[in-house]
Amino acid sequence: MSTPMGMSDPITALDAEREYGGVHVGHASTRWAAMVMKILSLDKDTRTLDECGHALGMSRASIKCRCASVGTSAKDTLDFARLLRVILQCQTQRWNLSEMLDIVDPRTLSRLLQRAGIDATSDRAPDAREFLRRQSLVTSRVLLAALTIHLCGVDGAGRPAD
Repeated sequence: MSTPMGMSDPITALDAEREYGGVHVGHASTRWAAMVMKILSLDKDTRTLDECGHALGMSRASIKCRCASVGTSAKDTLDFARLLRVILQCQTQRWNLSEMLDIVDPRTLSRLLQRAGIDATSDRAPDAREFLRRQSLVTSRVLLAALTIHLCGVDGAGRPAD
């Protein structure tokens, strides 16, 4: 069994319940999570909000507004989604960030990994669950619950998502 993102060890509804049980996920958080899911499904890395907006068919202002409505920054959301996208792709592939992320300067990559709580010296992708727990880019339990619900393919009531 795998999730819509093709993870070899999927995040399950039980994981979501254990980690975020009792957290109410509202409409704004669900819209934010749906946007992140679209970023996760992109074929290539998007470095900027303008690139991301173009790929998603949204304006930069719409992305910023969607993020502001849930109390997070668009930059942190984009960095979070870029890293989670690579982590999910690398569960079955070699962890090679210089090939997966469109970052030229190694110092930029190092700062991004540090902000996300990822060990820059590791040659293996972190486990997605562990990344969601340890990263510091998006810390709202409501947002992480909304995204986990999307990742495990169920709606907020535990029913299969359409």
